[in-house]
Amino acid sequence: MSLAAQAVSQTVSADKINYAIYGDLVSHFHVHVVPKTRDGLQWGGPFTDTLPKVALPEEEFRALGQAILARMDALAAEKGLPAPRHTLQ
Repeated sequence: MSLAAQAVSQTVSADKINYAIYGDLVSHFHVHVVPKTRDGLQWGGPFTDTLPKVALPEEEFRALGQAILARMDALAAEKGLPAPRHTLQ
């Protein structure tokens, strides 16, 4: 599991992570790391982008992002890896 996926999974207590990788229409590498829980949406099936969007309040979004980044830093340190370069915009 990638460092980012492991950090997301541990931060939100996911039961599993789904990956979706795109890039055929635009020339860039585009990855979704989707945490899923057993009683949550789309459990047991692939991730799809067809559900209505839910936006977190700005403060909650930033707090979640900071928690994921902090977990990535901790995981990298545990594994003896260089600190990841990241920013939350």
